[in-house]
Amino acid sequence: MRTWRERVCQESFSLEDLTLAARWNTCAVGEQRQIHPLVIECSRSCPNDQKLWILGNGFVLAVQENNPSRASIILDAIEDRVLELKRNKTVD
Repeated sequence: MRTWRERVCQESFSLEDLTLAARWNTCAVGEQRQIHPLVIECSRSCPNDQKLWILGNGFVLAVQENNPSRASIILDAIEDRVLELKRNKTVD
């Protein structure tokens, strides 16, 4: 399966992308959770971190609007937030 980084590099999103983006387990936040399962805490598959929750919702909207450029910016912010959470976990 292609990563979200690969998907946002395309000129437009597919129907499959829309379906995947609409689910927490397969959206950009879910992809990061698979990579960093001990960093992103979830309840009912939704991230507990408010910033990730907001970014995830923004990401799905960008995909729905077929705006890969905006989705890429949000994906950067999601990845940055995950790294921030990872650093905080390491310090604790």
